[in-house]
Amino acid sequence: MRLIRFMGREELRKYLNGETLTNTTEWRAAGQASDSRGFCFFDDTEMPEERLPYVSGVVDTELVAMFETVPFAKIDLYEGFGRYRDTEKDMPTLAELLTFTNIRAKKVREYSLMEYNNQILRLLKVGKSIRGDSWRIDWDKNEEGR
Repeated sequence: MRLIRFMGREELRKYLNGETLTNTTEWRAAGQASDSRGFCFFDDTEMPEERLPYVSGVVDTELVAMFETVPFAKIDLYEGFGRYRDTEKDMPTLAELLTFTNIRAKKVREYSLMEYNNQILRLLKVGKSIRGDSWRIDWDKNEEGR
């Protein structure tokens, strides 16, 4: 299974150094619109570029990593859902945007892990999120996990 994660440089550095990353946050209990636990990932049914408009402002979008689950690895992957702004249907006025009212949302499938490392997820590629007229990702060949 391929998984997409939006993340910062420090998290990527730790992963590349072989560390086990741990996050025990229960997002719903923390007041967030997600029932995920720990690190959140998306599947690859939607391109990461298509997800950037609705995850930006919610998660760190500096880097995008594409992983693949390692065959036969013991992985405690939790499937849940999060609520994100529906960027296709939501055209709020400035007042609505500033007060977070009348925001149209959509339910998005998420996968989460309370810990992960390079023994259970194999890095396929990493890219940098770029925002111009539209979102794009510059996939960096030098940071591929091969």
